[in-house]
Amino acid sequence: MFSLTENESKVINFLARNWSERISMNEVAKKLNLSPMGAYKILRKLEKQKILVFESIGQAKYYKLNFQEQIARKSAEFVFSQNELNSFAKVCAEDLKKLQGLADCVILFGSVLTKGINANDIDVFCVIKKQNYEKLRKEIQELQKTSSKKLQLVVQTFEDLVKNLKNKDPVLLDIIRNGALLSGQEIILEGISKCQ
Repeated sequence: MFSLTENESKVINFLARNWSERISMNEVAKKLNLSPMGAYKILRKLEKQKILVFESIGQAKYYKLNFQEQIARKSAEFVFSQNELNSFAKVCAEDLKKLQGLADCVILFGSVLTKGINANDIDVFCVIKKQNYEKLRKEIQELQKTSSKKLQLVVQTFEDLVKNLKNKDPVLLDIIRNGALLSGQEIILEGISKCQ
């Protein structure tokens, strides 16, 4: 049976969300408030399980998710689905479940995650198939009728997602780094894997 500790989940989440950066053991320790030895043990264990791989440059090792291995992708999908949301964001996430049949991926992002009810609007990122755009737009209009905040929608096809990931679009990288992935975690990971 495979299981992850809380700190192992945090490491996988951090590396997956920051896939475009070179991340050393010391940076993992610092960003996740782990001791250097604790970070080392976790990175070593995840490397042995083929979840992580590293690149050596000089004396430094830089870690990243091993997208070639299904265990790495499934682990990242799992940790991506673990969202700690404030009460207002939870309500928004529940409302956005209506998009899941139309969008391949739904990410809640922006101030709604940090300010909750005090956010100015509700930012939503979706990856869709082109033929679903009109249905998605209509569903957003319906959701807007009952929402207390303006819904701001960012929509991309999977091809757009991959292109923007390859170009390291700063807005998209920020959405992935800080957003709450409500559905379609595998779509984001597939897009990232095409950029490795």
